[in-house]
Amino acid sequence: MSFMAQSAVEFVSVYGFVLLIIGSVLAVLLIFSNLPLTIYPPGCHSYGGFKCSDILYAPNSTTSNSSVFIFLSNAQPGIVNISSFVATIDNKRSVSGSCAPSRSTQGNTIRCIADVPLSAKVGSIYAGYYTIYANYCAPLPYLQDSTVCQSNNNVSFTGQFIVQGS
Repeated sequence: MSFMAQSAVEFVSVYGFVLLIIGSVLAVLLIFSNLPLTIYPPGCHSYGGFKCSDILYAPNSTTSNSSVFIFLSNAQPGIVNISSFVATIDNKRSVSGSCAPSRSTQGNTIRCIADVPLSAKVGSIYAGYYTIYANYCAPLPYLQDSTVCQSNNNVSFTGQFIVQGS
């Protein structure tokens, strides 16, 4: 009789311990998968072509919109002619956007700005993404800095960001 009791206790102990571990792992995964954006550090990530170095999101003093400023470094070999810049924050697409300089070679810093129809609140966290529409030319030395790129090499460079309103 004691052999069967010991076997039952071991069975309950082992399976109870396994269920406790599985429950703990699931609880940790659930907690960390639903973290608020305030836990994540502000920053931006680029996907190919450009490297994001800094981002700022602040109210625009001349309109009711807010402006997102993104500073990028061109990692693309060759010449990139930027035609437009679009940013989306909290599912609100920018009404206007541009980058300067619009013509860039590898290593150049580009400053992009977009007006988003959303009022930025100081301290609030915003998530979004951006797209740079450009025309790409072959790497130097094949082309000179003054060479005009063909218009059929259209590309887009994208990235995402988390920024705090300032």
